[in-house]
Amino acid sequence: MHVIKAIQWERYALHQLYEITNFIKYTDKSASGSGPKRAEQLVDALVNAVEGLKNFPESYPVVKGLQAETPVRRVLVSKRYELR
Repeated sequence: MHVIKAIQWERYALHQLYEITNFIKYTDKSASGSGPKRAEQLVDALVNAVEGLKNFPESYPVVKGLQAETPVRRVLVSKRYELR
């Protein structure tokens, strides 16, 4: 049971970090336009952090008790390329 709870919290944390990258990308209105760059750096860090998830291809984020359709790692990698 504790393992299941830990996995759920990990997935929830990854989802929240994914949401943070969207927030940074779309709300940073600084003159330098650094929002997308900072979001890209954060996503790169996240992808590196979840490299271990490639061993668990069925690692799906859980949002409000519902399982997303896309694995966490695939979401982050696609987000990284979307930002570039």
